[in-house]
Amino acid sequence: MPPAKKRKSSPRQSREARSAAILRAAREVFEEKGYEAATISEIADRIGVVEGTVFHYFGSKRKLVFAVMESFYQQITEEVKEALKGIRGTHGRMRYIIWFQLKTVTENATLCSVILNESRGLDREFTKDVKKFNRNYTDALKTVIQEGVECGDLRSDLSIELIRNMVYGSIEHVLWELISYRRKVNIEESTDQITSMLYEGIVLRGEKTSTNDVSLLIGKLNRLLEN
Repeated sequence: MPPAKKRKSSPRQSREARSAAILRAAREVFEEKGYEAATISEIADRIGVVEGTVFHYFGSKRKLVFAVMESFYQQITEEVKEALKGIRGTHGRMRYIIWFQLKTVTENATLCSVILNESRGLDREFTKDVKKFNRNYTDALKTVIQEGVECGDLRSDLSIELIRNMVYGSIEHVLWELISYRRKVNIEESTDQITSMLYEGIVLRGEKTSTNDVSLLIGKLNRLLEN
């Protein structure tokens, strides 16, 4: 009888280092295989541990994908908020947020699609937590808009929630175009066009824009992202 195949040994690591290694491997596998096809055994193999080690740290595959989502959101939330500290002016700050989101979904399209798909299938408590991560991340735009209103750059009669949905909802459309049709995105050009149309709709000009005008703006953004 041939000897049992030995799993390659892995040096002892701190709990934090081991957890981080599992998360990196899990992200790789989820991106390559998708959530359903990914297995704990493959994730464990990537870092030379047994499946039980992964379960010991994260409990289940569902909890592991949730932890990957949490880690990703923490990373991009910290990055965008830190970058905004060095940018002045409402227009420039808004442009950076749009550019950053386009860059994020373009460079992380597969992971972003996993997050969108799985967050909609998670149990109620997990869905609530994922929404909280997303809120924390998109609050950067909310802050920029609020400060723009306070300094007199932007009108105060439009819903900040609506503006946030317009920005991130439109760019989510870009994500699906990337995934479904492999359509390339010119990040700089798209950023300038989206920023220009959006900013023109909310900049303070001494008059109010009607609900119909807002609908036209949303239509323009959608048509831009379909081209």
